[in-house]
Amino acid sequence: MKKALKIFRNYSFYLIILTVLLLRFFVFMPVVVEGTSMVPTLENSEKGVSFKRYTQPKRFDIVIINNNDKLLVKRVIGLPGENIKYVNSELYINDVFVKESFNPIGTTENFEYSLGVDEYFCIGDNREHSMDSRVYGPFNIDQIIAKGFIPIMK
Repeated sequence: MKKALKIFRNYSFYLIILTVLLLRFFVFMPVVVEGTSMVPTLENSEKGVSFKRYTQPKRFDIVIINNNDKLLVKRVIGLPGENIKYVNSELYINDVFVKESFNPIGTTENFEYSLGVDEYFCIGDNREHSMDSRVYGPFNIDQIIAKGFIPIMK
């Protein structure tokens, strides 16, 4: 028993390092918010962690998108196969009004977009200062690499 404890003590540091690395590469990813597109929810330079995406994003989830090797932090508005529309800054999904469960800043110009089977429409909470699906078009599920955001420090 003493020998087993001694071996465990000798290797516990390595076990901790291995656990942290496994969590980092398979469960969490560090994220730094760049820009003001998610204000007031997230601030510029805010640091946090996000969960690697192993499930489908849901409406209003915060997601991390790989857009040509640039990471974007946005909010999911439209899901695959939906028709989304903004009229007077109000969201309509398949012609049904949907109250946004957060407080976006600014107005959203009127537009309408129909999503394909693997497409998500993602926009920033700071509507007037966000480069998002309104500019890039919808994001494919493979581009959404993580979801959620747990702030660590501002």
